[in-house]
Amino acid sequence: MNIRKYRGSFRVYVLDQQEDRRRSICDILSTVGYSVRAHESIDSVLSTIKSDPPHFVILGEDYVAPNEVKLIMDISPESHLIAVVDLGKIQQFFVLLSKGLYDVIGWPLYNAHQLVAAVDRGAERDYFMYENEQMREELQKRVAEPVAPLPVVETLPIDFRITELEVEPTSSQSADLVDLGTATEEIFAAHSIDQAVEVYLKAMHQSLAQPVCLFKYLPARRSLFLTQVMGLPPEPYRGLGVDFSKQEENFSSQVLRQPEGLSSLRDLVNSAFKTSTFAALPVDDGEGIKSVVVVLNRSHSEILPPITLLTRIFGCRVGTLSLQGRLHSMEQMDPVTQVWNRQHFELKLQEEMSRSRRTHLPLSMVIASVDEFKKIRQQNGQEVSDLLLRSVAGMIRRNSRVNDVVGRLSESEIALLLPHTGSRGGAIKAERLRRMVEAADFTKLFGSAIPITISLGVSEYPSVCRDADELLKSADDALFQVKDVGSNKVCIAPIPEGFVADFEVGPR
Repeated sequence: MNIRKYRGSFRVYVLDQQEDRRRSICDILSTVGYSVRAHESIDSVLSTIKSDPPHFVILGEDYVAPNEVKLIMDISPESHLIAVVDLGKIQQFFVLLSKGLYDVIGWPLYNAHQLVAAVDRGAERDYFMYENEQMREELQKRVAEPVAPLPVVETLPIDFRITELEVEPTSSQSADLVDLGTATEEIFAAHSIDQAVEVYLKAMHQSLAQPVCLFKYLPARRSLFLTQVMGLPPEPYRGLGVDFSKQEENFSSQVLRQPEGLSSLRDLVNSAFKTSTFAALPVDDGEGIKSVVVVLNRSHSEILPPITLLTRIFGCRVGTLSLQGRLHSMEQMDPVTQVWNRQHFELKLQEEMSRSRRTHLPLSMVIASVDEFKKIRQQNGQEVSDLLLRSVAGMIRRNSRVNDVVGRLSESEIALLLPHTGSRGGAIKAERLRRMVEAADFTKLFGSAIPITISLGVSEYPSVCRDADELLKSADDALFQVKDVGSNKVCIAPIPEGFVADFEVGPR
């Protein structure tokens, strides 16, 4: 979904003592459409937050403390708190993410999109939560509302209106509605798409007493393929699908909103399931039709409104879960380089450090920095320098092993974790990367041949350090050794005098 058109509905408070930063943050967010209000003091925020609670509070570094965070969260628990702190101190504020902060962003920003993306993620979550609540209320209203009388019967004790057929509801239909209500609650409670699919198909099969098939739509191939069957053994139908690009002229995804009109789908159902009677329901996840549910041996007229509503709710929940998955990935990835951001990289570092201690195998770290990066940014602009950093990060990622970990540490630094690798192997890897970048052609990026090089620092656990923080610092110190004497070199961190390793790993 596109949150841009809803940004004006979200209120953002900016609380910061630094006038320039406060003004910059306000300008960035108001320019893209958010409703922004600036505050210079915590008292100013507290005096208005009760009567006009914001969706977001952007906190400058002076206000990012446990007491202030707790105070705001107690008054407005649904507000997302985003800290904007000095880039060099960002690491010490990560602990507050478990205390109520939604995100921590370093200042100065290396890209205004970094701040906008953080707010957009929270706004999208709020929007989908609101949409889910609306769907839930709609279902509850259908169950609770009295139904308008028809000429044949005085009232209908079920939650749908029959406009064409004069049908007397049965006790089994009422029971089915109760089951659908239970299924709705279970769909809303599902923590994964697979779980939501299982609940939905089971409810459909039980309510309609016929086999139900779920076909997934692949836009790139313009095809439907069968992913799950309820009420039939799945083995005979594995690999079943239809290619619309070959069988339907002028096909577009919009046609899937009325899938029963597709002759190729009718032919597939007829040949595979030996029936010409079926109902096909499109599943819209908020971004388009992503799947089609086929109910065998039931016509479309037999699909009553509660079933249609359940399908809508299912699509909404699938969209929410899919978005949450993407947002989770976005929260972990650096938007410029498409590698792990610093926060997630440091979590991976802790995991690999624990694994190294258990297995008694070394863990090396390489930190690479683009030489003269600030000068390149000043001369060529932010967009070009961002593309350069993305290219370098891409080279490192593509030339790394499956278990290696790549992340962005700062404006110009990309880090690489090498499990089961000693410092000698780390230095060999670093030298290969140095030569690769040095030989790369960046003419298309700059419009002319500009030499680009990187400097790299290498360290290793357990030979040089005792924990994750020391591994990061020693690799960073080795990098600065290169920067002090020049550029385009590799430096290995030395073993501290008198240092005793946790375990022996063999020759360096």
